[in-house]
Amino acid sequence: MSGYFFGNLTESEHQELKNYLASNPADRKIFEDYRLLWSESGQKNPLKQIDVESGLIRTKLRLFFRKTN
Repeated sequence: MSGYFFGNLTESEHQELKNYLASNPADRKIFEDYRLLWSESGQKNPLKQIDVESGLIRTKLRLFFRKTN
């Protein structure tokens, strides 16, 4: 399912998923619930890049100013 949500399915994988869901109503319901959650969350790429260096600098500055106050 993650491939579907990230848009990484090939045409054949997409067709396979579609066929599977058509023949499994209970799983189709679960899939639709996940699809709704995904679309409502607005997160198209939850694995965004994190700027570690910038975060470290901000943390050090907060600690420094906390000590000096």
